[in-house]
Amino acid sequence: MKTPVLFTNEKSNYHKYANVDCYDKHRNALSYVGIDRAIICHPPCRLFSRMHTFSNAEQCEKFLGYWAISKVRNVGGIVENPYPSKLFNDMKCGKPNNPDQYGGYLIKINLSDFGFPARKPTGLYICGCNYRELPGASLSFNAIEFTISNSKKKYMQELPKSKRSETPDHLIVYLLKIINVINKNKYAISTILS
Repeated sequence: MKTPVLFTNEKSNYHKYANVDCYDKHRNALSYVGIDRAIICHPPCRLFSRMHTFSNAEQCEKFLGYWAISKVRNVGGIVENPYPSKLFNDMKCGKPNNPDQYGGYLIKINLSDFGFPARKPTGLYICGCNYRELPGASLSFNAIEFTISNSKKKYMQELPKSKRSETPDHLIVYLLKIINVINKNKYAISTILS
C-alpha cells in the first residue's frame, strides 16, 4: 500500500516515488479520510515561522497545521515544519524523553544532513513509534553552500525562494522508513486486539 503524503507541492520530489500517494493543492489534503496507514504531512509553515508577520497568508491557513497534527495523532505518522515552528508549541508536542498524551514527540534535524544545500533546522513530530525505534539515517556530508536567512553571512549565497521548500530525496527515504516502523506497530496492535 502507498504512503499518503499530505500538503506536497506539485513539483515535489515525492512524486518520483511509486510507493507514495501525494495530496497537493489540486488534490485537497483535507479530503484524506484513511485510518489504516500512517501519513506524512508537510503543512504550510509561513504563519508559524519567525517571519510570520511578513506573510500575506490568511489566518485560516493555520488550521491546516493544526489539522495535520490532529490527524497524525489519530492515525500515526509525521508532521514536518521548520524548527522552531509555533505549530509545535501551539499543539503542545512532546519530547523524545517526555512524549505528549498521544505518544508523540518532536525531534530536530538539519535538512543539510539529508542533502539539502542549506542547513535549515527542521522539526519532525512523530506519533506511532517510540524514539528508540527510529531507524538509522544515512546522512549527507556535502558542504553547505547556501543560507536561508537574511543574516550577515555574506560569505554564503542566499538560497533562492523557489528551492527553500524542497524535500531532499534522502529525507523522503528516511521518513518512509519511519512510516514503515509506525505501520508495523499499528499492524501488531490491531493483530493483538483482534
